[in-house]
Amino acid sequence: LEASPKHVGARVMLAIIASETQTREAEAIDLLKKVVDDPAVRAEASDVELVSAYDALGSLYLGNSHLSLAEEAFGQALKIDPEALPALVGIGELFYRSGRYSEAEARFQAATRADAGNIDAKIGNAKTIISLERAAEARDLLKGVAGTNPTDPRVYYWLGRSEESLGNRKEAEADYKKSIDTAGKADTGVPAYVSLSHLLASEGQADEAQKKLTEAAEKYPNSSELAKARGDIALETGRYEEAREQFDIALKKSDDTETKFKLAQTLRRMKAYDEAAAEVDLVEKADKDFPGLALERGLYYQETGQSQKALEMYDQALKKAPDDVDLKLRIGSTQVIAGQAKQAEPILKEVLKEKPNSAEANHY
Repeated sequence: LEASPKHVGARVMLAIIASETQTREAEAIDLLKKVVDDPAVRAEASDVELVSAYDALGSLYLGNSHLSLAEEAFGQALKIDPEALPALVGIGELFYRSGRYSEAEARFQAATRADAGNIDAKIGNAKTIISLERAAEARDLLKGVAGTNPTDPRVYYWLGRSEESLGNRKEAEADYKKSIDTAGKADTGVPAYVSLSHLLASEGQADEAQKKLTEAAEKYPNSSELAKARGDIALETGRYEEAREQFDIALKKSDDTETKFKLAQTLRRMKAYDEAAAEVDLVEKADKDFPGLALERGLYYQETGQSQKALEMYDQALKKAPDDVDLKLRIGSTQVIAGQAKQAEPILKEVLKEKPNSAEANHY
């Protein structure tokens, strides 16, 4: 860069190096935005370099849960190259995390077509079809991936999730243990520890479940991932005080938008409405188009007796993704939970037209 201030490749490589250190992520973003936003620098960039810059930028935003910014960056990469592999995988992960499973599956499948051997695309596809209630199909896919990638902890984690979805608890437990044994970092080791602990607790082995969480805390001290994962489990199982405590711990270690959003959901379920609204405002300030934000505001308004505002928020959520059957299911199910069965019934019937065998849709 000293020799050539407009050198694009150097900026992208420096950004990638900086992004490996959490305290330098802002520096990495500045370097990449210079490439994509500064006309003088962008004019020097090849299409390949621009795609690399957008891919790296999208990954950074995704890592911090700035999902709408990540979607925009990956989308720009795909405009230049519709088969850009990191962008396809990245936007697939984004859609998965946003609960847009049908769209996620399409992106992961496109990534697999672009590179049949890409393990990130295969794992992404498998975990998505678990959420689409096709766990047996996911298990078969993952068993094939495990044969060629026997040391990747993510494969065994999602194998465990597929087996657990199918009711095969012993197989799930064995897979979670394999994932723990092969994991070297918190981001891959923590999910298996938490899922194994949850599985053991559900079988009445509370002491053993707690031992696993203690072991995880000793192996990965100061892990925001562990606190966040424990918060997720507590939220799912209705232990809201514990969920709040864990999300607070996670946020002290990492200022993550998704964790703030989950804290807002927890506070709403605790009926701490003023605090919940404040957290939602913080999420909106960080990312005004954060997935699920309109739906969460709708639930807040609904539970605080502001029915008209709630309907406006639900309408806003559906306008952004009118054909998203998974979003419709989330809206319908949350309305049922909130005691609004009459409003929920029509939208759930729409879901059942698309997914007649959906256990969740039929349940609600």
